[in-house]
Amino acid sequence: MFTPEELAYLLNSGQVVEVRKPELDNVLSSYAGPDLVKLALYSAQVAQQNKTSKDFFYHIFNFVVDNYPDEAGANVHLIPTYGDWSDVFYFLEKYFRPTTDQQNRVKKMLLNLVVNGLKQKNSDAIKCAPDFGNPVSAPIAQEICELWRIDPSKYTAIIKG
Repeated sequence: MFTPEELAYLLNSGQVVEVRKPELDNVLSSYAGPDLVKLALYSAQVAQQNKTSKDFFYHIFNFVVDNYPDEAGANVHLIPTYGDWSDVFYFLEKYFRPTTDQQNRVKKMLLNLVVNGLKQKNSDAIKCAPDFGNPVSAPIAQEICELWRIDPSKYTAIIKG
């Protein structure tokens, strides 16, 4: 069995070509929650460094959310460190209308991460923040405002600079 670091490198390096999702899920099921989180984060880091697809990272993190939601939620703050803020917003959009309790817990952690990033005036968080002008992201922006307890006009001023 590969270490999480080795598997993440192999997946993202292109050395493992044709990996079907059922096969990947079978491999992932042999890892425990903490190792899966490490695997997801290393996968994000390798994809970031090599400018490759983040598909494996997204799939692995979704697997963690479905199978180890508490560990996924506890580690969402690491996503922008290993990947970037666009990954945070990818998952926020994916789980914005959660279908499971696990996804709802992760959604709340992601929203809190975004609010904290915006409060700290993190330029990458601001750059990726959802906009009221976009019909897809407007409900997310509204929920951020409600959680943060700020007026949408103040939020818009923050993200527009």
